[in-house]
Amino acid sequence: MENTLQKGKVEKFLQLNKSYINGQWVDGDGNETVTILNPYNNKTLTEVQIASKQQVEEAYIYAQDAHLEWGENAALRKDVFQKAAKFFENNKEEILHLLAIETGSAPFKA
Repeated sequence: MENTLQKGKVEKFLQLNKSYINGQWVDGDGNETVTILNPYNNKTLTEVQIASKQQVEEAYIYAQDAHLEWGENAALRKDVFQKAAKFFENNKEEILHLLAIETGSAPFKA
């Protein structure tokens, strides 16, 4: 049975159903929406609006530029990885719970 408190905390991650383009979360402009289901019970977890072809091309160009900066800046890489580690540590329970419902598995297996 799903814990209501956990569900509330996990919902913040399920709202991240946008495309990350040039440092911003944006809605997809494509013509298609994909429904993400819990494979265990087929309940809808979230819906994602697919990015348009133009958005994908823009994301690719911005990613190429970011890749150059990333490769040339060790301090930036260190900062990003430290922030990511802190984020995962601070949200460990919610992330494990989300992985469990996303895969239809038990939380202890995540």
